Amino acid sequence: MGENDCDYIWNGVKKVNIDERIRNSKPYFSAHMVNTATMKDRVFTALRDDSTTPTLQRRSHRRKRWGFVSGAAALLAVASTCAVGFVSPNAANLPIIGAVFDLLRDQNIAPQDIQQAVIEGYGQRINQSVTDNGITLTIGNVYCDQNQLAFDMVESSVNGDTADQVFVPSDQTTTLTINGQRSLINISGGEFCPTQNGRYAGIVYNNAFNTWPYRPFPKNFQLDVQIHQVGSIHGSWHFVIPVSQARVLAATKVFSPMKTVSDNGRTVKVKRVIVGPAQTLIDYQVTDPVASVGTIGGSLGIPDISHITVLNNNSGVRLLDAGGGPISSAQIRGDTVVQEFQAVFMTPRSLPASFTIQVGLGPKNTAIVVPLK
Repeated sequence: MGENDCDYIWNGVKKVNIDERIRNSKPYFSAHMVNTATMKDRVFTALRDDSTTPTLQRRSHRRKRWGFVSGAAALLAVASTCAVGFVSPNAANLPIIGAVFDLLRDQNIAPQDIQQAVIEGYGQRINQSVTDNGITLTIGNVYCDQNQLAFDMVESSVNGDTADQVFVPSDQTTTLTINGQRSLINISGGEFCPTQNGRYAGIVYNNAFNTWPYRPFPKNFQLDVQIHQVGSIHGSWHFVIPVSQARVLAATKVFSPMKTVSDNGRTVKVKRVIVGPAQTLIDYQVTDPVASVGTIGGSLGIPDISHITVLNNNSGVRLLDAGGGPISSAQIRGDTVVQEFQAVFMTPRSLPASFTIQVGLGPKNTAIVVPLK
């Protein structure tokens, strides 16, 4: 890796002690590069005032589909856990950030699909500040959809920021709680970046797939943000943020093709296609004969996630893969094992007349056309 490059890294945590399946999952893990010299010229150019719109040059999407493996105990299967995270680039001497900012609009800081949705008006202005131990944290904006939650934050210090005061979002420094009950885990975003006016800035990110059992984020909720540590400084920075998906849901279209394809004993039913401002979700069900699944350590081995791709039939281009995984435990139904999955893709900026969903079953792909009009 050259000195002008830095990594985008997604970390998956598996709880499956099966060497072969771990090896098979390696193609799903990747690191993307971005040129920091170019980034320095453009990062935060949209932050000096709220009316500025960043240029829309696209880079590689920052999330990849994971391979999921689950194990069934007795008659109810318990799915494995994984972590889905986002790491922003780190760069020195970022331009000045004013009182009004929106990092979620910037393609070099925010995940690409969130940036697209926020530019189209689906973010929320927050503008809350909390000061403790001479450090002020300001949350400017938040975005939430079914699977993603992200907010931007700027850090400033009355004593002038130093390297030992840089905020790094993680489960150790940050607690996120929904409605005072549901705690979020695997908090990410990467080390905050310094700015020319003595501040640090970045994004805090969480994904609904980080917690098992899977639960999408509520339509409306209170998000409690408790920051415990900024660099080496311990303190208490507490925010209460009202979060709403109202605008996102109003723009979301749901289609129910309920189409089934089968091969070599495996059946995949595409149940729903959910097209939102940021992401397109494919809900599907995988059914395998119990006899073909086999046993691992006395428990049934649940089938791996099927290979799903989505083709934009207007442009002929595949949608960018954005993750996904199991959304239910696997269950025994008669002589079959059944589990629900969701594949996640970045929504194209212009909705085509139809998608072609290609389902990988063994050596062949089976196409399902889903009209979107």
